[in-house]
Parts: sequence; structure tokens; C-alpha cells
Amino acid sequence: MQYENDQFIIFYNRNDENIQQLITTLESKSKEIMNFFGLENISRKVIVKIYYSIDDYKKHLIPYLEEMGETYHDWMIADTMDDNINMLELSLCRELSSHRNETIEDQMQNILHEFAHICHHELLGENNSHGHIWFSEALATNLSGQDYNGIEIICTYEKLKNDFNNAPNNYPTSYLMGKYMIENYGRNFVLDLIKNWQLLDEFAPRLFEETKAFYNQNEMKKK
Repeated sequence: MQYENDQFIIFYNRNDENIQQLITTLESKSKEIMNFFGLENISRKVIVKIYYSIDDYKKHLIPYLEEMGETYHDWMIADTMDDNINMLELSLCRELSSHRNETIEDQMQNILHEFAHICHHELLGENNSHGHIWFSEALATNLSGQDYNGIEIICTYEKLKNDFNNAPNNYPTSYLMGKYMIENYGRNFVLDLIKNWQLLDEFAPRLFEETKAFYNQNEMKKK
């Protein structure tokens, strides 16, 4: 089965409440994310594919990971590796140890997270993030409404930049860096970083240290 509108083509096997909420979420929230990136539209219809088999999803994902020199982890339940949105169905997410408590709200945030990546890719054009996976995740976590407050930054910047998938608290750290960056430097500066990877290279270590000092100090005060 499929659902199609002016912006999306969604492929799915079961027309249930989760699918209807996913469609509603994309239609109601996608414009807000596009506005952040200064996009009036996406140059193509975005394909969304829901996977109903963990093995099938792994068969899709693992070749891309191997090409990047990375390995599969069971927290990997959605991606844009092929410039489309690929997502594991909710009940299957709950079979994985990293997502056993996954809610439908989590899944709606996941689909918006992946759409934020699509918008980021659209704005980059021929540019790329030059290894700054954390930066892409910083934007996606914040723009999707995910919340990793209350988690300390315990990795180094070098680990986060050079070995993101194995860095401790990788997504929470990226989220906090993104939150601090948007709140203290503003949207226009973030857009400059997207377009100018040399500036991002120069700014990122400073942002990491500022974010770590600010949030870890706040967490210490709570203890």
C-alpha cells in the first residue's frame, strides 16, 4: 500500500493507527522543519518506506554501513542512507533491546528526525558535512522535538567527531550541542555552518567545550 501527496510517497503494509499518525505528523510538522533550513520545498517527492522485518531492514542498511567502515547496532531503526526515509515498524523496534520502551510518540519524533536529515541534505547540495555526523544529528534531534536533557557529556570531542557511532552518549551530546548552538548563536549562524564546512571545523571544538561546561555544570548542581 502507499499514500502520496505533493511532498511524500509513503510505502507501508498495514493501514493502522501508527501509519495514520505518521502521515498526520509529516503533513503538520514538515513545513516547520523546512522553514528552519530556509526551504520552500524539496526538489523531489520524499519516499518513506516502513520495514516490517528486522532482517529486511538490516539487509538494506548494512551495505551502507560497511561502505562507511561502520558496523550495525540494534539502536539503528531509521535512516536516510539512500536519500529516502527508511524506518522499522514500531512493534519491531520494541523487540530490540535499545528500543523496548519505544512509544508511538518516539516513532513520530523519529520520522521528523529523518525528515530533518532530508532537509539538511537538500540545503547542502554538493557540499557535505565532512565527517561531522554529530552536527547533522544535533540539528535532527532538536528539530524533531527529541529531548536528551539531563544526560552528561562524557566523551571527548575527538571521539564524537571521528568515531560517532561508538562514542558514549553520542546522540545526547549532539542534542545538547545543537540546543546550546541554536539558543546562543542563532539560526542564521547555524545555516552559515551548514554552508561553510571550514567554519564548522573551526567552531566545533569550541562549541563542544562551551556546551560541556554549561550542561555538565548544571547537572552537577542538581546532584
